[in-house]
Amino acid sequence: MRKRGRKTTEEWPKDGATLRRKRIMDLLTFIASFPHDQKPCSEEALQTFMLLKHGNRRSTVTGYLRDLIAADILLLNRNTAGYKLKRTWEQTMLIFAAIGEN
Repeated sequence: MRKRGRKTTEEWPKDGATLRRKRIMDLLTFIASFPHDQKPCSEEALQTFMLLKHGNRRSTVTGYLRDLIAADILLLNRNTAGYKLKRTWEQTMLIFAAIGEN
């Protein structure tokens, strides 16, 4: 019997890549659901979200954003300093599905 509030080893990801993928998916979901017509999705908003959801440091989130821009997934609008998906949500998920199969 396990103690309340503690996770068993089966509930934890098996490796760092699985954990990183989940965090990146949460980041992309947040960006996709952000109301871009009201204000841009700033780096500070993303860092705050990831800190509260996963406990990530600001530098880690900045690294994720750089990687997603380099992978041609995210677009940074330099005028508003806001991030958005470069493609539709469906196209982005197709890219992740194709990569996940290899």
